[in-house]
Amino acid sequence: QFEKAMAQEGEARDAALQALSADLRGRLLGGKDDAPAAAEDPGETSSALSAFLGRGVPKRRESLVKALEGFLAANPDKSDALAAHALRHHVEVSGNRSPAPWLFSFTARALAGGPAKETREVLNALTRDREAARGLMEDVLGFDRFWFGKPYTDEKPTVMPLGIPRNLTTSVPYKAGIFYPIEGEYGRMEYIEIDGLDGADHAEKCRAPNLGWLSVTYPVQDVETTASTIRERGGPDPTDIIKVRRAPFGTVEVTTIKAPDGATIEFQSAP
Repeated sequence: QFEKAMAQEGEARDAALQALSADLRGRLLGGKDDAPAAAEDPGETSSALSAFLGRGVPKRRESLVKALEGFLAANPDKSDALAAHALRHHVEVSGNRSPAPWLFSFTARALAGGPAKETREVLNALTRDREAARGLMEDVLGFDRFWFGKPYTDEKPTVMPLGIPRNLTTSVPYKAGIFYPIEGEYGRMEYIEIDGLDGADHAEKCRAPNLGWLSVTYPVQDVETTASTIRERGGPDPTDIIKVRRAPFGTVEVTTIKAPDGATIEFQSAP
């Protein structure tokens, strides 16, 4: 259903995402508005999500969803920030391999409501080597460059979505590289490298089952020619071409490569 929604364009896509979001909310909350009220769950108050909401974060899923829905109803212009905070909170509490279908509702509304910069930055992968990523995207795949900026630091301490502690945002720089196959918002790949901070490397976890985006898929006219071109240009070795059935496209051919940081990039025959 999500793939069908995203395959649409403009207002039709937004309406489909909102309908799917409403359906998921109904399933998660059980659709029982007349059910006896459960005891109030005050929740924890020490997390970043709690500070953002201005209240405790309930531990029970149903109570948490209701709290987030209530916040969003009162603050419809903050869907992006809410989704980003909820995603980070889930990873901190449950780990990045724990399923969380309830998160889709908030993420989908953030993505459908505008640029969703904060949500996309949480979902996009950080890279250990921006130059290696640039080599793949430009030299091998032939993407154009949208942005390849100098190392950036904030002028004053700032709460930001990349995980750099607020007191270090003025001294720890990060570098972004953004590339696209065609000009526009859709299809862009964004890589971010942080200098001076060491973190856990999750490259080997980029496989199913997963939390968040597992792969990005690009349509191509000829999958076999694409795989041969990648090999000729010295890129990662593509997987064997397989045929899979994917809604709403039907049966398509697919090959896959791994980016320098383990991210999965698929090439699918155009419908």
